[in-house]
Amino acid sequence: MNAPEEKAGYGSFLTGALNLALPISAIREVQPLRDLITLPCKAKGLLGGLNLRGVVVPVIDLCQMLDLSVGTSAADSIVVVAAHGQLIGLSANRVNELFYVHITEINPIHFESGGAHFFTGSVTCPNSGILLNVLEPQGLMSLPGLPSAKDPEPQRLQGLGAAHSLNASQTLQGQSYMLLQSGQISYAINPTQVESTLANPEITSSSLCAGHFMGELQYRGQFIPAVNLNLACGFRSDGDTRSLREACVVRLKEGAVAFMVDRVVDMVNLDPANFAPLSKDNSAVLALVDQVLPNSLLGDAYVKKHHCTGVTHFVLNGQLIQSNTALNELASLLAKRKVDNQSHSDHLSKSRGEYVQESRFLTFWVQDELATPIESILKVIPYNTALDILPGEGVLLGYVYDQGENMPVYSLSHLLTGRRQALGSHSSILIVQCQQGKVGFAVRALKTIESARWKNSIPVLGAKRSEPGNFGQTSHPHVEIGTREDKRMLRVLDLHAIGVGLPGRQAPAASASLDVLDLLPELLDQHL
Repeated sequence: MNAPEEKAGYGSFLTGALNLALPISAIREVQPLRDLITLPCKAKGLLGGLNLRGVVVPVIDLCQMLDLSVGTSAADSIVVVAAHGQLIGLSANRVNELFYVHITEINPIHFESGGAHFFTGSVTCPNSGILLNVLEPQGLMSLPGLPSAKDPEPQRLQGLGAAHSLNASQTLQGQSYMLLQSGQISYAINPTQVESTLANPEITSSSLCAGHFMGELQYRGQFIPAVNLNLACGFRSDGDTRSLREACVVRLKEGAVAFMVDRVVDMVNLDPANFAPLSKDNSAVLALVDQVLPNSLLGDAYVKKHHCTGVTHFVLNGQLIQSNTALNELASLLAKRKVDNQSHSDHLSKSRGEYVQESRFLTFWVQDELATPIESILKVIPYNTALDILPGEGVLLGYVYDQGENMPVYSLSHLLTGRRQALGSHSSILIVQCQQGKVGFAVRALKTIESARWKNSIPVLGAKRSEPGNFGQTSHPHVEIGTREDKRMLRVLDLHAIGVGLPGRQAPAASASLDVLDLLPELLDQHL
């Protein structure tokens, strides 16, 4: 029987002109480089101290220490390195990815006595093809004149958090997993699926924002979508995204996606044979996950120490992530855009929409505020008119009689969401003229008439096209309404086009109606 293939895991990062790699077991975490503490010692390359949960970790710039000025630029991250009970921080311009290679692919380099013992060889990253310089963690701790901090959690290097002690040979038999925390949900993901982790990335809001899409962030010269992992998986969210401060970047076929979480907790080594399959009830409603990791595999002490919530970690499935249509379409949309030297907002404006001749829109409430061109509305009548209400919960509410013509009235809420909405004294019926006659749409309330000079088209992704209210469309037009503090992007509904696709019905009723511009001020006053 052949011996099991031995692989070594590494994390790669860039500092100045140096492409570097460290063993995964030595990478404790990545922190943003900011507000370093001044240390009472003088050492070449020492930038200061990182306050890591009450422990001051010295941070070193290897380029400064080695007098390498070519290709250096401002670092924004700190790679915290742990070895033999000590901690040290290395400044980094960019943290790239985690990868695994066979141990025979590592090319060792030897130095004479007194050489740079923290540089032990080179390895080629299998994903990017970049040749990386491999650092020796213990050598970094032994650099003359440089301080290091005592590791308050040395047990994390032994068994990587497992419930029982593992020796080095036992550890190689398992598989590494990155543990994530997002709200009350815990996750585990194979680190080979993660291209990079980012601490406190700046997320810019976008007119595309909806559902799990939070906005976009700059990554390696491109814009990539920032996705709420809980919502993408099918869990509910409390709506507060302020705690989502770390990103796990995953490379899909169409581009990269950043899954936003509260924190990257740890790297552990576990046997996936001990994982449990997702229950049938959960597998029917949850996306991206197919197994659960019982917290009992981590041990009570580990769970308590790292504040793991719930009783399980949901295991993210790489194939499900890679094949997710909505994520790929979202990644593809942003992958085509490059970061330039213009301001982000100017860049978004020039790439996403266009100025149009000023036009007037009527805005109204259904579940959300919507807009429709004022010229498309023939009349507006109050909902408390004589309306023959039909029984049931269908889309057709009833009929009104307008200038000798029977007119069906439809629930706009039902057309958009699949269910009726409660209507009252502030509600109205918007009447449009279609080829088959007049059609009315009942809305919860009117809001205002405003002008718009900017329009945009926002894509409808994947399976959402078949949801009620999307009508199979691949995109929805939006307009910018309001000024300054009240400025907002609203979806534009073409009520005429919707009315054309609805059947006309005949039934007697009576109704008084007024011209839209005569009645709107009174209706708006009732609402406002």
